[in-house]
Amino acid sequence: MDKLKLYFDGASVDKILRTSVSLFGREDRFCWPFRLDGIYTIKTGYHVARNEKSLQNNNPSTSVDLKFLRQEIWNLREPETIEHAWLLCPWTRAAWFIAQIQCCHMALTVSSFEKWMMELLGKMRLNAGAIYDLVWEVWKARNLAIYQKINPNPIMVIHKAKLMELEFAKMIEEPVKHATTSVGATAAVFRDHNRTLLSGINSTIVVASPLAVEALAVRAALIMSQNFLMQKVIIESDNQILIQALKSHASVAEIQVVLDDIRHLTRGIPNCGFTWVPREANSLAHEVARLTHQGALHQNWVMHKPISIRNILRKDNLAVSMLGNNS
Repeated sequence: MDKLKLYFDGASVDKILRTSVSLFGREDRFCWPFRLDGIYTIKTGYHVARNEKSLQNNNPSTSVDLKFLRQEIWNLREPETIEHAWLLCPWTRAAWFIAQIQCCHMALTVSSFEKWMMELLGKMRLNAGAIYDLVWEVWKARNLAIYQKINPNPIMVIHKAKLMELEFAKMIEEPVKHATTSVGATAAVFRDHNRTLLSGINSTIVVASPLAVEALAVRAALIMSQNFLMQKVIIESDNQILIQALKSHASVAEIQVVLDDIRHLTRGIPNCGFTWVPREANSLAHEVARLTHQGALHQNWVMHKPISIRNILRKDNLAVSMLGNNS
């Protein structure tokens, strides 16, 4: 930690500590954290850039400056002005007019696109992102008209811009989820077919999300299973995203390194499966993790169980006996 602080700023140290690494020397690869599959797309890049800008300036009337506008809007290569392309062309005028803001542009009232945008935001105090979405869709529609001879449809442009705004609203909180680091705890408990507690592992970690914690716990459990030379293992977790990814071999960018390690470890166990259980059925592991996080669990806790763990085991044993009697 001290060495990291010598060479990196606080924000970078935070990100480094939250980065999962492979235990088997796998090669590094680029991963885009704002998509589940880790693949970068222009659309998500645009959304993230917009979100970062909005976080810096929350006031709509001051959130856009001329420099940022120049960076956001691609320069036209056609022999026409930006003002004509985005504001004064007959079909773009129709799009702006029938949009929610209902602007009616004329050559006499538009001196430059940037000044017009700043004045609009200042007077109407609109969400800058909504206007950006409309500009973006206008730009795409003009490209289709020029290069593929597809006639632009103002109503369709407005519809697509609205969909983009709604999509952005859903994912705007995603970068925030990756913004903080805290100390958490992992726990895995080993039980036989009668759900009798055999052993357990637990540790404190620097954590990025509950999903990452669960994935690290599964990896630790599989390592211990191999050390015990177990031939048949069923991993239970109450995290649906993790179990679905393991069952379908899907990618999850946030934990991909750990997923790859888990899949590597399962190849060393003859019979290994994964199943989802409700949180209530995973209460023992959660209690071990909670006590570990609080520093209230001694090293030999399996042999000398705390009262809360004994109570959970007693309740589980009662449930198993009742199930056996009913069958």
